[in-house]
Amino acid sequence: MIKALRSLYNNVQSCIKLNGLLSDWFPVNTGLKQGCIISPLLFNFFINDLIDEVKKLNVGISIGEEKVCIMLYADDVVFLTKSESELQIILNTLECWCDRNMIKVNLEKSKVIHFRTPSVPCTNFPFVFNGKCVDKVSNYTYLGLLLTEHLSYEEMAKTVAKSASRALGLLIAKCKAHGGFQYDVFTKLFNSIVWSVIDYSASIWGTKEFSCINAVKHKAMRFFMGVGRYTPNLALYEDMGWKPCIVKQWSSIFRTWSRFNKMSNSRLNKKIFLWSNNISFNKVKNWNCRVNTKFKELDLNQYCNIECILSKSVIKDIENNLCIMYQNNWHLNLLANESSKLRTYRLFKSNYCTEKYLSITMPGKFRSAYAKFRAGVAPIKIETGRYEGIDVNERFCFNCRKNDLNIIEDEKHVLLECPEYADLRTIFFNSVCNIESSFSNLSNEEKFLFMFHDDRVCYFTAKICHEVLFKRKCILYS
Repeated sequence: MIKALRSLYNNVQSCIKLNGLLSDWFPVNTGLKQGCIISPLLFNFFINDLIDEVKKLNVGISIGEEKVCIMLYADDVVFLTKSESELQIILNTLECWCDRNMIKVNLEKSKVIHFRTPSVPCTNFPFVFNGKCVDKVSNYTYLGLLLTEHLSYEEMAKTVAKSASRALGLLIAKCKAHGGFQYDVFTKLFNSIVWSVIDYSASIWGTKEFSCINAVKHKAMRFFMGVGRYTPNLALYEDMGWKPCIVKQWSSIFRTWSRFNKMSNSRLNKKIFLWSNNISFNKVKNWNCRVNTKFKELDLNQYCNIECILSKSVIKDIENNLCIMYQNNWHLNLLANESSKLRTYRLFKSNYCTEKYLSITMPGKFRSAYAKFRAGVAPIKIETGRYEGIDVNERFCFNCRKNDLNIIEDEKHVLLECPEYADLRTIFFNSVCNIESSFSNLSNEEKFLFMFHDDRVCYFTAKICHEVLFKRKCILYS
């Protein structure tokens, strides 16, 4: 078959096009044109006998009743053995095969990695191929997945986070160039451009929560809301209504689990999955064990049975259950959190959902000011005094101090009490009273809650938040 195909391609003619000029036609006796559709088929035929030769060596890692010693994807070849001598035997076999078939191996890209526990030292065995030593490395990237010698996914998560951060930078640049995006558009683009980078391998390493992964999502939420890096994460997630990273990671894991369930038992992936699941019941803490543990936490013990198929609707229900668990934890954390930044937030926030002010059309500066007041990070004395080392009971309003009044400058004071902003307040009150006539009869505490709780007035509240901060800044720096 190979000889027939080679004979066919010996009659192929080609030419070179450069700067609009064509060379003379010449025969192509070896190789294929770039992008030729028959290339993968020819490569499979070409390398098939290498697979047979390596398998006949009867070396490798035992997976049930089968020994796995070689894995191939396109032109990437991986050899797996349980000892140094076995790997050298395979390398010798590969060297003989390459000589017969006139193939060269790029040793710059070929590495040896010794997977082991941290207590076991790295092998000193000198692996040799074609008279040259093959380098040993502590980590290696295979099909986009960074594998470390101790099989820790910390480095993998950091690598993924860096790639996702670059994608987020592109999204932010596009958002600025277009004058901002609506909430739905920004969310869709984040999931398509940024989260897709994370989701690619999350089904492997995603059983654990990583701060570097969360940081990417936090940065995206802070950008859209227009708040600073010191904004409490509880407020970010609650206002945006986005699913936490760990929930989406587990969703990816369950989808992969479902694919394994539906896979044919003849495939190597399924054989490894079944073998791993069997040894996980012997308290081996592998991927299967962690997934089974999560099923039990969600009171879904029936799905620990690998014969049970996870349909799309079931995976959706599991994801919703994870979200509910997170939302319950969020509410408990909000009540238990003693951070003074969330002093205002606790007054009007009780449900985990996307806030109206994020989805309606308003200038970004309005949304930013509104979000800062809600999250307790507006640049007023109650917050800036924290970084100036001023006691919380002495963070007085600079406007009121002119009249010898020692009043703490907090959110309610600047929006509803300080006489410096009375003109802005009058316009705001008139706008709100047109919507809710009883507003003027409320106490200041009730007015404050109404401003940040009623969706009908969020635009006007956002506007006065911005105007107050702008006027305050002008007074301070004039």
